[in-house]
Amino acid sequence: MTTSTTPESLPQILVVQHAELEHLGTLEPCLASVSRLRLMLAYGNVENYARTVDRIVREGAYDALIVLGGAMSLLERDVHQSLNETTRLLRAFLRRDVPVLGIGLGAQALAWSLGGQVWAGRTRGRSREMGWYPISLTPRGRVDPAFRGFREIDSVLHWHADSFDLPSGAWRLAETDLYANQAFRWGRWAYGVQFHMEVTGQMVADWVDSRGDHLAGMKRVDPDILVAKAVRYCPLLKPRVETLTAFFVECVNTARTEKQRAYIRSTGEK
Repeated sequence: MTTSTTPESLPQILVVQHAELEHLGTLEPCLASVSRLRLMLAYGNVENYARTVDRIVREGAYDALIVLGGAMSLLERDVHQSLNETTRLLRAFLRRDVPVLGIGLGAQALAWSLGGQVWAGRTRGRSREMGWYPISLTPRGRVDPAFRGFREIDSVLHWHADSFDLPSGAWRLAETDLYANQAFRWGRWAYGVQFHMEVTGQMVADWVDSRGDHLAGMKRVDPDILVAKAVRYCPLLKPRVETLTAFFVECVNTARTEKQRAYIRSTGEK
């Protein structure tokens, strides 16, 4: 006997997007066939975003949360007030113990939501980290199922000026010489990834075109070479992204099943 999967039976994953040019990228096709994706735009009207966050927190209907990157700084939450709502949303999902994935700014917001300090690199004598550079997996990272595809990889895209300290109880999974916290895991299934594994060649070209000021003064970063390297490295990243995404969805399904069983036990249903 075979069991058919209907769209209604697939897990619901909420995706928070902070900037037009920072979308799911290569994660989208990996997720679209095995889940129901709901995109929520955090840019635009902050009051509307806050009301939507209120409703989502109140209803608790989503099975997982993905928080994407953005060009703003978490240290400027008074200016970018939507970031306060994003951290409120993250904390609500963390309290429910459902899988969470933060990328770029999303990783910093996740760390902040868990009590980790976010800081500007310049305050600790660090330059911005921009361009294609290798990462090193920690011993924890080498055995973590989400990162088994990253054991051997030449380079990933780095694009940030801020970083964070690990929250209490978190495990560092990946690092570079300049910034130690490139990826971390907290609990069973909350992951933060500072680098940008999700990019496509077009995304990199768009970032270079629209955010040239981020690269100003960086002698080691040639915009044309940065875009050219995307042609080489993005296809190499794709299978790694597929591995990480597959494990994340596996976590989502496990968490969902556990909650369904807990509900049945609590109500005495059979």
